[in-house]
Amino acid sequence: MRTREKRSITRGRRQTEEEEEEVVMAMAEEEEEVTVEDGKHRMRSRVTWDLCWAWYRALPETQQAQIARMGFGHLLSVRPFHLDVPYLEALRERWEEDCKAFIMPWGHMIPTLEDVAYLTGLPVQGEPVVGLERRDYHDDIAELLGPEFLAGRRRPIRSILLGSLSEAVGLRGRRRGPLETLDEFCAGVRGALDLGDRSEERSVRIFVSYLFGHPLCAT
Repeated sequence: MRTREKRSITRGRRQTEEEEEEVVMAMAEEEEEVTVEDGKHRMRSRVTWDLCWAWYRALPETQQAQIARMGFGHLLSVRPFHLDVPYLEALRERWEEDCKAFIMPWGHMIPTLEDVAYLTGLPVQGEPVVGLERRDYHDDIAELLGPEFLAGRRRPIRSILLGSLSEAVGLRGRRRGPLETLDEFCAGVRGALDLGDRSEERSVRIFVSYLFGHPLCAT
């Protein structure tokens, strides 16, 4: 009996490790690595804002309106901008994990929900969105996103591979080139976007899942 239990635990651990490896590999393909000028530190950014911004504008107007009604309209109106990586690196070095604050010369600086509301336009009032964490999200993914997101994966499934979201609409690996203007990049995304015969609801869910998985919850 103990031997069977040990084997079951070992299989569970192996499956969890394999799933984590899949997630890491998928995220690595989506990441862009930026090196700070001094070469001592590296920052990894999963914030593929250019793609999110262009993807949103390539969607049909009815889907854009639905996403805007969810509360993301203001955030998605922010045009892609230059990231000052050395500045962000310096700010990151001032983060103190123990007190969850940035240690500045004038004292502690703590991000608040009010800051989030001002910077992103996301609603911070109302009932909290909560749910129970489950061991297996197989049925939820199949119903809400589509069975194609389960191909080649074994149960239990505890996460969605972010790369599969952009791949499902023909945008996986799409990056804005160093000499490519924003208008040119948007035109390329619009031409590559393939929603197939999915329902409007599923297309919106795929985009919102990607939005949450990259820019909003990139850490």
